[in-house]
Order: sequence, then C-alpha cells, then structure tokens
Amino acid sequence: LMKALLLLLLFLFGLTYANDELILVFDLSRHGARAPLVEQYSQDFDVNVGMLSASGMRQHYLIGRYLRKKYIEQMEFLSPQYKEDEVHVTSTHLGRTIQSARCHLIGLYPPESSNNQIQGDFEKSMPLMNLSDDYVGNTRYSIPSKYEPIAVHNNEQKRDTVYSLGSCPYLYSKMNARRENPSAWKKFDAYFKPRIYKKIAEYFGLPEQELNYQSTYVLGDALVSLEFEGLFSRENFTEEEWLDVKRLQIPWLIDSVSPLGNKLMVSKLFNPILEFMLMKMGRDHDNRQLTGFRGTEKYIYFSTHDTMIANFLRFFNPENFELEYVDYASGFIFELYKRPNGEYYVKIFYNNSQIKLHE
Repeated sequence: LMKALLLLLLFLFGLTYANDELILVFDLSRHGARAPLVEQYSQDFDVNVGMLSASGMRQHYLIGRYLRKKYIEQMEFLSPQYKEDEVHVTSTHLGRTIQSARCHLIGLYPPESSNNQIQGDFEKSMPLMNLSDDYVGNTRYSIPSKYEPIAVHNNEQKRDTVYSLGSCPYLYSKMNARRENPSAWKKFDAYFKPRIYKKIAEYFGLPEQELNYQSTYVLGDALVSLEFEGLFSRENFTEEEWLDVKRLQIPWLIDSVSPLGNKLMVSKLFNPILEFMLMKMGRDHDNRQLTGFRGTEKYIYFSTHDTMIANFLRFFNPENFELEYVDYASGFIFELYKRPNGEYYVKIFYNNSQIKLHE
C-alpha cells in the first residue's frame, strides 16, 4: 500500500501537450443495468435474476464505441484491429460482469474491424462432423458476422485473488459479520426511516415496521433496477425521496468494511496495476504481482461491481465530489503519460470527467 501511495505522488494534473506519450490505459467499471438480485422482483424482466438487461448491454457497447473513437481513431494509441498483446480484459466470475466486458469489447472492436478470415485450405476449418452446405456457407470469415471473440479472463470465486473477498479471510469474515448485524446499521435506520421507508413499504405492500436498513436496501436496489427499465414509475416519489432511494446503496457498499478493509479491497485490485505502471516507467517493480500479464499490454480493462467502484471513490476521495451512489456502468479510467523530459503523470477520469485528488 505504501508503494501505491508513493505512486499517487505522480498523479499530476497539468495540461497534456502534443509531445506527451500515452503509454498505458487502465479501465475499471461497474457492470451495466441488470435485473434485480431477488427473483420475486425480477419477474417482469426478460433476463434471469441479476443478469444484464438489454439496456445494460447497450451501455457498455456505447462506452466501447467511445473508447474506440478516442484511443484508436483520434489518438491512434491502440491498433484498429484487436491484438492480444495490447489488450487484457478481466472480469469477476458473475455473468453480468462477463456480459458487460463482452459488450464493452464489441464497441471497442466491432465486427467490421475484424480480419478473422480463414487462411489456407478452407476445408481444414471444418469440424469432424458431416455438415450440409446449409450449415457451412461460403464465407471465409470464421464467424459470418465477422465478430472476433476476445478473451475475458476470470476465475471462480475462491481462486479470484483480485476481485473476490473470498480470497481474503479478513475482508470476507468482517463484511459478512457486519452485514448480518442489525445493530451495525442503526444510524442508517435513524436517517432513512423517516425519509423513505413509508414510501417503499407502500409500493411493495409491506408493513413499514417490518423494514430495517438491510431489507430496505434490497427493496431500493430493486426499485432502481425496475425504474431504469421503465417498469416502475416514481411519480409518487419526490426528487429528494428518489435520491434517498439511490442513496441507500452507499452505506451497504462502504460501511460493510472498516477503513482498513477499504484499503485492503482497493490495494488487492490496484497494486498489480501500480506494479505494471512502474514496469512501464522502467522502475523497480514486483513481478510476482504481474501474473497473467504479458508485459506488452497498453489497455487493461476490469469489469467489476459497485462495491469496488464505491471503495475506489472512498479511497481516492476526489476534490469537489460527493459520493451519493454508483450508477450502472460507472467507472474509472487511468491514463499514464510520459513527457519528453522523462517525467510521468497520470490522468484520472470518473464517468469521463477528469478528477483531482486532494493534495
């Protein structure tokens, strides 16, 4: 963590000049819009519980398109066609983050940019099955739409040392114990109950006295999912009340861990990136933390959850920024630049707006 703090000293926020060279982009974002996490409230969705909706897919596709325009067409930083040695994509083990990563990549490398034509003998690309011409077709592209599958790396939960809390006994045990302890949330009950519990209880047909912060957070999360897809009208909620519904999210994400837990959570993900930056800068770094990287990557993308984004925001604590909620597809982009005089600096963007850290 100390090395991370030292590297933060390089986070300068001066102007980028024409001769400055972009050498690395680290992209970290929450998955797109999804169905509620409780089956009871996801019955009106066309997808399964917690899975990415069509709107969520489009969110990440459009982000990918924007990144293609910026880093390929305008800055000519990445190659127009996908190259494995330039791009590394990782996701948590859940379907909604894997789907988000794939949609992100379709925008960044759309089918029309692919050159996945079969070279040499076309017949050798046939599987060992007796297929008719109706199946085979006559295209020389591996997939008729010219879509090129791009690897999305992930591990099952217990082996995921970067994203999953299960690989850190301290974080896992502390978070679960706190989330299951009603007394830990009394101050949030005191804040939210007079503001929003009655309206939420009325919508779901529940007795208000049965609600506590833990249950109300789940209900609020379902309302946000439903409202995003146009399946719920918030006309009975004032603007401030609806903001409170969204604000239910942050205590659950932030206060489930201690300040130490916050640092552990962020460092698990960010330390390998910091080591990679140090390597790119020609400085001492820890190769043990670079497992899975080739060393040639220019764009690294992590598809994750609101918990990670919220804790990144808490850790970095940007100037003139109030953390109220983390919307679907929200994320960070870190750009590492090198100046002609050998100095390095990092630009940080949150939802495409540049942020500045406190001195």
